[in-house]
Amino acid sequence: MRKLGSWGKDLVFSVSSDKVLTFKKLNREVSSRWASHTPTFGKPKREFLGADLETITLDITLNAFLGVNITKTIKKLESALKIGRANYIVIGGKRIANYKFNLTKISEAYNVVYRDGFISEADITLTFTEYH
Repeated sequence: MRKLGSWGKDLVFSVSSDKVLTFKKLNREVSSRWASHTPTFGKPKREFLGADLETITLDITLNAFLGVNITKTIKKLESALKIGRANYIVIGGKRIANYKFNLTKISEAYNVVYRDGFISEADITLTFTEYH
């Protein structure tokens, strides 16, 4: 098995002859916080308040025919979200940042579902927020 990255032990990206679990796209958002003060005359004055929390969004296709138990994977992620678990995000053996991230949002789209409710393919989008 070739480990490509992870979010702690809850989400491990890997490729092997038995299972393929990778992401399609990783978006990282870094921003700052600002306030505007409006004087009676003239343009508003901007005040820098500091860095905002970073967010990372991952788009993942889960495919049962590539060895992924879709229902189990989603339930595991939902459990981590509901208890507020924080983990490092690691890609290629390197941390994305020097701090941990919480999973704050899961969006699911079931692409292929069979008669008995078996989910064969699903797209999920995971949103992580910096944790201190």
